[in-house]
Amino acid sequence: MFKPAEKKQDFEFIADLYNRNNRYLIHESIRAEDILQSRKKHKKNRIDYIIGQSYGWLCFIKLNDRLRFILVIDKPYQGKGYGKKAMRFIEKECKRLECKEIECDVFQNNKKAIGLYKQFGYDEVVRVVSMKKSMSNNETRK
Repeated sequence: MFKPAEKKQDFEFIADLYNRNNRYLIHESIRAEDILQSRKKHKKNRIDYIIGQSYGWLCFIKLNDRLRFILVIDKPYQGKGYGKKAMRFIEKECKRLECKEIECDVFQNNKKAIGLYKQFGYDEVVRVVSMKKSMSNNETRK
């Protein structure tokens, strides 16, 4: 059910999946090369998985005694139990890696994901507001 991502085509799938499913993008689209560069940065502390037959992506990054994760389920497979299976897998891996905490980021508009995390006992820690300004009109305000 959770296959480690190893080949270039796995990372191309992950980048495409992320870009298609992230309607809240606050930066440029990611590329397979971006993911591979992040893996090099985190060395052995990062593991990427393909969920099922390309149903989603799960990424773990171990930071000291914490496990941070990214979970993306492709839209056609949302609501079919893959998120719950992924959450059980995350918690199992957290115990195996002897982590004391699990954390992730989620956009406040993503009610499905927030509901899933709350089902598994996650608490909201902090809300972040991302802001942006276009400089195309060169307008400056005081």
